[in-house]
Amino acid sequence: MPLELPNLDDRSFEDLVSEGIEIIPEVSPDWTDYNATDPGITLIELFAYISDILIYRLNQVADDNVIQFLKLLRGPLWEGPQPGEKLTDLIRKTMQEIRKTDRAVTPADFCELALKAAGNRVSRAHCVPGKNLDLKTKSQKTREGHISVVIVPNEDEKDIEDLKRTVKEYLEPRRLITTQVNVAKAKSIEVDVQLTLHAKDDFPLDQVKEAANLALRRFFDPLLGGFDGQGWPFGRDVYVSDVYKILNRVEGVDFTSKTTDQVELWTKDNDRFIFDNDTKPPALVSIQINSNELVKPLETYNLTVMSA
Repeated sequence: MPLELPNLDDRSFEDLVSEGIEIIPEVSPDWTDYNATDPGITLIELFAYISDILIYRLNQVADDNVIQFLKLLRGPLWEGPQPGEKLTDLIRKTMQEIRKTDRAVTPADFCELALKAAGNRVSRAHCVPGKNLDLKTKSQKTREGHISVVIVPNEDEKDIEDLKRTVKEYLEPRRLITTQVNVAKAKSIEVDVQLTLHAKDDFPLDQVKEAANLALRRFFDPLLGGFDGQGWPFGRDVYVSDVYKILNRVEGVDFTSKTTDQVELWTKDNDRFIFDNDTKPPALVSIQINSNELVKPLETYNLTVMSA
């Protein structure tokens, strides 16, 4: 079935004259003679005639203009129409192809294409607009028109720089002209848990501690972690309340409590601690995780286990 070009404006001369006459009471209430002999009506008909000609021309889009517009849609990799290829077939193919993700416009597009570019070399991808996260200096990270694709390489991947270059070269011809693409490896932040588990009767303390460590490793896993099991979300803070919730679900745990005066969570960077200053003493709320960072699971956590 041939693809019909749309009618960009289907108003006729009569429609335009009628629209013009309907506006008269709003702009000129004293004008009451709408007969064809009135000079004002003659002007309305003249302008309607000119508009009708322009509408006709608008609907007569030249083939060269259509091809140039299709080139904008399909990107610089498109070689143009092939000999003997009909324009209607070309339009149909273009409309079908733009429904596929091969142009990087939205953050989701960049993530999908980054995974496609590297095959099984990349486990996850995340997009951060307005940043160049590949720079080493923090003060230089904010960049207008930049977009950073943060990748999580597979465990077996050795050449990270080659992987970043592969992803960037794939994204370059698919990006918008005004967008600068940067590719960076995701950073892993170590967050320790310092809490006391009170075990139920008849549950060995070592067994409870092992199960608790396993639950925390799974919760913070970059590929399988989080509450939805889809991997720890990029840039999501580690909340004390969430850790309590995970540990209290562990089989054999009666309840979880704070260990003496220690904060419940610990990391090396003191600037990441977020406290609730309305409490006395201030209570730890979370550990801050930036948009290009994930939490690194630890083999063991600083957990104390005792009988309830």
